[in-house]
Amino acid sequence: MSEADPRQRSRTIRARLLVVGGGSQLAELATVARRSVAHVSEVSELYDALDECNKATAREPIAAVILSPDCDGYDARAVADAFARIDPALPLILAVTAEQEELTAESTREGFEDSLLLPVRENDLAELLADLGIADRKPPRKESERETPPTTLPPQLNVMELQVERAQERVHQQPPDVQPTVPPVAPQAGGAAGAKQPAPPRKDLERKDFERKDFERKDLERKDLDRKELDPAPREQSRAPRPAFQMPISGTTQPAHAADAPPSDLDLVRAVTAGHDVHNAALRVLRHHLGSTDVRFVAEARPGEEDAVEIDRRGLRQVHVRNDAGHSYGVLLSRSIDETKLQAWATWLAHWLALDEQHHELRRLAWTDELTGAGNRRAFEKLLADTIKSARAERRELSLMFFDIDDFKQYNDMHGHETGDEVLREIVELVRCCIRRGDHVFRIGGDEFVVLFCDPAGPRAGGTLLPESVESIARRFQSAVCKLSLPQLGLDGPGTVSISAGIAAFPWDGDDAAKLLRHADRLAMESKRAGKNVITFGPGMRRSEDQP
Repeated sequence: MSEADPRQRSRTIRARLLVVGGGSQLAELATVARRSVAHVSEVSELYDALDECNKATAREPIAAVILSPDCDGYDARAVADAFARIDPALPLILAVTAEQEELTAESTREGFEDSLLLPVRENDLAELLADLGIADRKPPRKESERETPPTTLPPQLNVMELQVERAQERVHQQPPDVQPTVPPVAPQAGGAAGAKQPAPPRKDLERKDFERKDFERKDLERKDLDRKELDPAPREQSRAPRPAFQMPISGTTQPAHAADAPPSDLDLVRAVTAGHDVHNAALRVLRHHLGSTDVRFVAEARPGEEDAVEIDRRGLRQVHVRNDAGHSYGVLLSRSIDETKLQAWATWLAHWLALDEQHHELRRLAWTDELTGAGNRRAFEKLLADTIKSARAERRELSLMFFDIDDFKQYNDMHGHETGDEVLREIVELVRCCIRRGDHVFRIGGDEFVVLFCDPAGPRAGGTLLPESVESIARRFQSAVCKLSLPQLGLDGPGTVSISAGIAAFPWDGDDAAKLLRHADRLAMESKRAGKNVITFGPGMRRSEDQP
């Protein structure tokens, strides 16, 4: 390094790391960090961490913060903003378990520097601390032991592909007359078809025989060279790349990806199709192929933070990750990888992130009602079946409310379809304001909706310690609908919208999805016959509320 980074020097002097969170894995992380960093502080609450950063002096400031999403009050944006007010250049690292990896994408977008997977590996933590400039980097490996990073995309051929390619080359190189020792001679013009042809001259035979032997000798030498290349020394064999993916045999399942297996594009395919964190999976693949862990993927600087971010990234090579339309997903940073390779991998990463965006949009279209933003019927049937399965296994109840809008046709006939659409959208917004975080709303028909009450806890009612009941939520929603005011409905708007609903409880009113929905539909019809603007509760609802 020709010129020391000012930020690097200051961090080396202060070298203080703050670990935020509780549990054995965070405690183990702090213990491992102390092997590389002289001063490591631990706090359990985010408020204590902010206080520590605020009280830190110029002689002993905080160099980096590693925190867990399990901390009370954790919200990626709020946490990033809170620490940025104290020190905009302070790096934030999110420590997640395998089940929490999906949180890293959001944290990266909000300005977190990087993430760590728990339980932490000592080498990963040491490399990260070295990248941040608060710990000494381990001495590099010898050139003879260092893996050669790829310079082109896609990666190199595997062993089987290499053999096939070389066999094809040998076929194309082989003279067409090697197989027959004496090539056939075409009959002369005007001669009989079956007439005996004159033998070729002896010199031609000798020349052909010499060419054949020379080709066989060169072929043996080529095979011997191929065998040496494909059979390296034992030390190099241990560093061989992961075998190519093979389609599993029918009737068997693909084994789970081992946690210590080399990362590959297969990890990215799984992340995209399952809707998991593609940013983290791509970064693991990228670091593995480049043979360096100092490559980071960070969000673009937010308005007003450009100067602070520029100071923070001084001395680092940075390449923007942009799609074909010019939209930037973030920035690749590295101190050791040159910009040419970074640019190649930035293009590779941009294509994966664009593919992930497309899958997210397709998933949204597949499960969402386009008009209201509620779940569609496909999403309802899938989630209801899964929720009933888990409720049966956990021996807990759940409730289902079926409702429609009274005399909905009149809104379309009197005020137009745009007004009718606005009524549908307002109804969904009212439902979302009333239900709990773990409950769900679906539009399954024109003006027919279903609410699945499956949140076992949810927010408390009025600050009390008792959870709010399904009945009180439904009553509050019914009252809010009656007070709905839409300018499109004119002077008679307020009070003209109402719903008729029926609520059934699992397992008493129906022990499977079809029976539960059918029962709630019948209860809603009873509400219609009772004069509309009525909610009818099934017998199972009373039994559910009587449970301790």
